[in-house]
Order: sequence, then C-alpha cells, then structure tokens
Amino acid sequence: MLWENGWINIDPEPPHAVALTEDGRRLARLPLPFFDEGEIGDSIIPPEVTQELLNQIQSNMAPEAENIRIIRDALNGAGATNSELIRHYTDQMEGIATDSSGNFMMRDTIEKQGANVVSSTLNRLEEMGLVERERVNKEEQALQPIRVTHTGVSTDRVRYSLSEYGIEIIGGGLSEWV
Repeated sequence: MLWENGWINIDPEPPHAVALTEDGRRLARLPLPFFDEGEIGDSIIPPEVTQELLNQIQSNMAPEAENIRIIRDALNGAGATNSELIRHYTDQMEGIATDSSGNFMMRDTIEKQGANVVSSTLNRLEEMGLVERERVNKEEQALQPIRVTHTGVSTDRVRYSLSEYGIEIIGGGLSEWV
C-alpha cells in the first residue's frame, strides 16, 4: 500500500532500497497520538491522517473504495449487525463469483470471503473514527435469527453505525464518497 500510494520508492535493483517520497515524508510528519504519545488502545487515527488515507484509497485503490461504499450504504440509518453487513456485501457482488483460478464459488465460500472483507473494512473504518459499535441489547438479540457457522450457533452481539465524523466524511450529502 505504501508503494501503490506513492509514499515510498523501491529501487528495482538489488538490494531494493526503500526511500520515502515527498508525500511519504509529509505523511510521516503528521502527529499520530498512538505512536507519538504511546496511547495504544482506544486511540483513533487523527482526522488529517484519515483524510489522507481516504484520498489515497479513493485515488489509487478502487476495490477498497468500493468496499467502503458498500459498508457505508449498509450502515446508513439504523446501522447494521455483522450478519446484515455480510449479507449486504455479498448481495452487492456483481456477476458470478469466481476464485483466483476461475472456478465458481459456492455460497458459503462467498460468505466467508464477504466476512473477511467486511471485517477488515470495518476495522479500518473504526480505526479512522468513521464507524462506532454498540452492544445489542438482549431483547434485540432474542429477535435475531440464529446463525449456524462452522464453530456453532450464534447471534450478533454488536450493531455498527457511522459515527458523526463518519457521516460527515463518507456519509453522503456533500461527501466525495457519494
């Protein structure tokens, strides 16, 4: 990702030296509280860094930008549980899903792939402060259909939604992420 976004140069000749570009130096100079102040844990990436990351994703990483849009659309309004996000994501996949060898993928394989994409995209959005989570109360959990997975049965315990900052940055309206 660093090279794709133009933050580093990699020398094509062995030993393949790596150097920061001007954009990389600018990004490296942005304050990162979780590095600079040792605040590891609940810290959030600063807004300047979030904006830079989103700009780079939108400019250079079309599949990741599309994943963000799909997740964002599912989170608009009342938010969504993990199962709802996976279902929404897999429903948005265009055409017939094939693996890297061109073989057709079964629905459970598609859902596993969807679960991986949803999880990683949600993690990135949470780290940027664009998504927040709320524990599902027992009454709502009791109304959910039981999910059968390879590890047993489960219900969703967390509901995700766009944070106020997420609504402002990627939530639509005047956002570039419409």
